[in-house]
Amino acid sequence: MAAPPHPVPAAAARPDGFRLGFIGPGNLAESIARGVAVSGVLPAAAIRTAAHRRPERAEAFASIGAHIMETNAQVVDDSDVIVISVKPQIVRQVLVELKPLLSEEKLLVSIAAGIKMEDLQGWSGHRRIIRVMPNTPSAVGQAASVMCLGEMATENDESRVRSLFSAIGKVWTAEEKYFDAVTGLSGSGPAYIFLAIEAMADGGVAAGLPRDLALGLASQTVLGAATMVNQTGKHPGQLKDMVTSPAGTTITGLQELEKGAFRGTLINAVVAATKRCRELSQNCKKRKKPADDADDAPPGPVGALDADDLEIFEVGEVAAAIGGGGGEVGEAVVPLLLVGRVEERCAGVDREVGAHHHHREVAAGARHRRRTHAVKRSITVPAIN
Repeated sequence: MAAPPHPVPAAAARPDGFRLGFIGPGNLAESIARGVAVSGVLPAAAIRTAAHRRPERAEAFASIGAHIMETNAQVVDDSDVIVISVKPQIVRQVLVELKPLLSEEKLLVSIAAGIKMEDLQGWSGHRRIIRVMPNTPSAVGQAASVMCLGEMATENDESRVRSLFSAIGKVWTAEEKYFDAVTGLSGSGPAYIFLAIEAMADGGVAAGLPRDLALGLASQTVLGAATMVNQTGKHPGQLKDMVTSPAGTTITGLQELEKGAFRGTLINAVVAATKRCRELSQNCKKRKKPADDADDAPPGPVGALDADDLEIFEVGEVAAAIGGGGGEVGEAVVPLLLVGRVEERCAGVDREVGAHHHHREVAAGARHRRRTHAVKRSITVPAIN
């Protein structure tokens, strides 16, 4: 088994200087921007985004040294590479607004979960696009990202985007037809591992260990095992056999895992999440035009989109909507917990607003209740800062 590729060193990855703009200054976008600046792929002064209704988002980018502009139109105009990092259900709306500004020399990069290349091209009228699927460990520089190239993306474009995402982890290139499975594996995968770590720690507590010691041992054991797979290039089965002695403790533990269908359960989890990703992607495609939604319709031209619409689609919502793996950077939300809410939003259904949808005040209140309800249904772990 060949070792997975290591992140491209910043010095080697940087093909040339360019200006990087973010449409949607959320946590995932911040992780990318911070990684790019810290690694030296680009100077902080080459990064820009627009002001946000939540001041802390602009402040986070400003703390990196990025330029904070007044409108998204200014960001697009002053950038060579534009990263679209807004809610999947408003990507069409945003791209249609920005379409007149997307000249041929600009590269569009989408990290919006579940939005296919054909839709990105159709809505933007642009062909120079790269789609990337990162995951939540980007927050600690350990993302697993997969990218696919649009029909007009060049080798230099691929090199630029690889340099950006290598700054926050490892990057693979694959055909778009694999992206649903990528979501089911690496997108939702962090939540599977969080659950495994929690279960191992609970086992340690059941065996008599103090909680903090059990959790520390469990998380470090998973980290160490993953590092061995990456660095040795040996198959996981081979590494397992190396630490399994006849009639020993490890084979006894493995026997219990096999009794509980541990291997098959993980396989089924990836397949089920992949299937759900396809279903939700289809639901989003069927969604009516955003302009038909009083709750989401933008009131003005480019750069004047409703501030709520430009709120970043937090990674926890990505996990729920498309199986995107984990929660808002700083917390991990078990996948699919919020599927009902996001599926309704993708389908343009708002049961809480119902017949009163035409009243903006009621719609705003319902949106707040949905968010509050979603938080109550989340399962989180402490942030890693």
